[in-house]
Amino acid sequence: MGVLPDVRVIPELGVRRVAPTREEAITRSLQSLGTLMGATVEQDERARHTLLAHFDELLRPVEGGFRPAATEDHRGVLVTWEPRRDR
Repeated sequence: MGVLPDVRVIPELGVRRVAPTREEAITRSLQSLGTLMGATVEQDERARHTLLAHFDELLRPVEGGFRPAATEDHRGVLVTWEPRRDR
């Protein structure tokens, strides 16, 4: 097709800050979830209960506090391309 993307690996700029305490890690996780899903108070309580039950699976201890486990192998990739101009 003649369309070649420009692919760049983004440095760790998007990795979340370390939460200094367990409670702060929980609060940040719930805030992120609420922002993404528009959670109600009832949903927030269910999320808190689930987060507490699975804390060690979802948040990892790191130097200075806790970080979401999903960010451990996180790499951002930016893919762009020039649109066709012959039309």
